[in-house]
This record gives sequence, C-alpha cells and structure tokens, in this order.
Amino acid sequence: MEELLARRQTDRYAAGDAPSMADICLFPQAVNAERAGLSLDQWPRITAVVARLRAIPAFAENGPAPRT
Repeated sequence: MEELLARRQTDRYAAGDAPSMADICLFPQAVNAERAGLSLDQWPRITAVVARLRAIPAFAENGPAPRT
C-alpha cells in the first residue's frame, strides 16, 4: 500500500483528494495494527493518510474501538 500511495504523492487520501472506499478499507486495518502494538512509522504515507482520516468525525467515531 505504501508503494501505491507513493505513486499518488499529491493526493490527500488513498485514492484522491476526498476519502473513498480505499480509505474505508485502509483505516480499520491501520487502527487494528496499532491496537496490536505495530508502529506505522515505517510507512509514512499510510501514517499521513490515517492521520487525515482520524480528523474526520465519521472515521474517528466509527473506527475500531480502542483496547481496554
């Protein structure tokens, strides 16, 4: 995914300048990886997209629940 995002360097999200189905699929995978203790730092483009998505209430409110 990082390679694919590198080809679209000017896009704010996974497949353009607006969230799309690609982001709907990417977001929970990234959040679950973080929940499992995996740092996304090695994938800076994915990290940037996920950060932008977290700023959108629909994503922030409906993503996977934090571990308790």
